[in-house]
Amino acid sequence: MANNKCLACGGNLEKIDAETFVCDSCGTQITLAELNNSRARQYVSANRKNNEYSMEQKRNSALTDKKFLPQVNDIDLLRQIDLALKIKNWVQASRIANEMLRRDPCNANAYLYKMLAVLKVQKKEDLKNLDASLDRIYDDYDEIYDYYDDYEEEHYYDDEDDEDYDEYISYDGVKGLKDANYYHLFLEFADENLKQEIENYNAIIRNRLEQQHIEREKRREQERIERQERWELEKLERQEKLHNKEKENRKIALRNRCKLLLKILIPILIIISIVIGIVMFVKNDKIKYSSDNFNIEATDKINVTRSIGGINSHEFLFKFKITNNSKLDINSLCGYMTVKDKDENILCESSIEFFDYSPNGLLASGAIGDFKDGIQIWHSNYSYDPEDKDEGAILWELSFDELNIYFQITSISFSNGRTEYYYNNGNIKIKSAKLD
Repeated sequence: MANNKCLACGGNLEKIDAETFVCDSCGTQITLAELNNSRARQYVSANRKNNEYSMEQKRNSALTDKKFLPQVNDIDLLRQIDLALKIKNWVQASRIANEMLRRDPCNANAYLYKMLAVLKVQKKEDLKNLDASLDRIYDDYDEIYDYYDDYEEEHYYDDEDDEDYDEYISYDGVKGLKDANYYHLFLEFADENLKQEIENYNAIIRNRLEQQHIEREKRREQERIERQERWELEKLERQEKLHNKEKENRKIALRNRCKLLLKILIPILIIISIVIGIVMFVKNDKIKYSSDNFNIEATDKINVTRSIGGINSHEFLFKFKITNNSKLDINSLCGYMTVKDKDENILCESSIEFFDYSPNGLLASGAIGDFKDGIQIWHSNYSYDPEDKDEGAILWELSFDELNIYFQITSISFSNGRTEYYYNNGNIKIKSAKLD
């Protein structure tokens, strides 16, 4: 009989005699007539659903036979009700719970399973996800009791394929809560540990509902504030509309006055623009050819020769670095250099000229060039005396770091053929002596 399965647990059935079988797993005894009836129901159900029922649903359909339940022991009932809740067969779970209560009206687990079936909850841990606390659910259904008062006699379904099955389940849940408050009955008979566990779930629900209530109140307050803001905005818009005509009239009057002013001001503005253009041209031209666009720096002094006898003079070579920050190339740059010691005593004064009239010019725009020029200082006495410390001798003995050098630009010749002369330029310090 390998093809025969137990209707209670799905185990294999072993034949005891011609009319009786026993399950090798749970020990349930089943007669041949019960087994044939179960096979017939399974065959009809399988054909109606195009052979799509699972083995669990086939075994579960046998439990709809109320006559079979009294033959199952309490342990099997607990296993079967867990399975019914797992596959969401609420009708079957409710019937098994009823059978458990018939056997023991003080069975707290039976009330708990009945409550799970009525509330359509698969396991007790999911009670905390309900939308209402367990002690308030009974009251939540008060408004729909009247709708189902006369429903039970006219509609009763235990077939999940029936189109009114969902309506029956809804009725069964409300009717179950109406007939008995399973939560309070569960609390009456449950032990302290189980009672505390369910009460904890109930507390979670209440806390969540309280938080949701707080959030709803916040949303309502926010909506009230937003309505008030919209009302204020609409009020301002209405007030603005009341003054639109007056504003439009003022705009028209202002437009007419502006047209009149434009007729007067346009000629004046044209004249002012011409004057500003001339001034800017002159200013830009002055900036364009300004000596401030050139930076001169003395970089070294070289003693060239110290003549004795017939030529009484000292010759020096000074090196310079010139930066052209103007927008034009230059062909020459002339100036006046003054050399002083640390105490600002004048040692020599000399004109300096840098020039190059080749096509490339002296220094291009934006370029930096190194240049040099020599000067000669004659002795103050006709005959040379080594002990005579005149300016040339002093400058000869002083190092480059001990000198203060000043330069005054006097003229610049630009590559466009224009030469600028600078009469009011002051001396610019291009080299500072190092302090001790």
